[in-house]
Amino acid sequence: MILDDFVGRAIGRPFRPHGRGPDAYDCWGLVCAAYRDVLGRELDDYGGEYQTLKDVDRLKGIFARECGDTWQQIEHPEPMDVAVIYRRGRAIHAGLYLGAGRILHVEHGIETVIQPADAFRIEGYYRPA
Repeated sequence: MILDDFVGRAIGRPFRPHGRGPDAYDCWGLVCAAYRDVLGRELDDYGGEYQTLKDVDRLKGIFARECGDTWQQIEHPEPMDVAVIYRRGRAIHAGLYLGAGRILHVEHGIETVIQPADAFRIEGYYRPA
């Protein structure tokens, strides 16, 4: 599957905690599904490492561990790179960079949508190693 096909299927899908698609996603589930469907690559799920979105310290720990240990930080993102985004003062949200300054993401209260990157406070862009 190509990225544009994945995006077309994902747009408008609702948020669901621990959603891994294709009917609903959480932010990390959306990224995992894109990597699986477009690149044929399985990313770590992390679903068992947090109970709810209120577990912000656990979510922050997951992102800090991966961004520091496993992923390569990218200065100039390319399509399929992961945008790590601040929410509630912590880097606990993820989106998929699509190119041309656009990010595909989903979160509580927002269906899967494309938004401009400058609409977010981005901690950094990463490429899983």
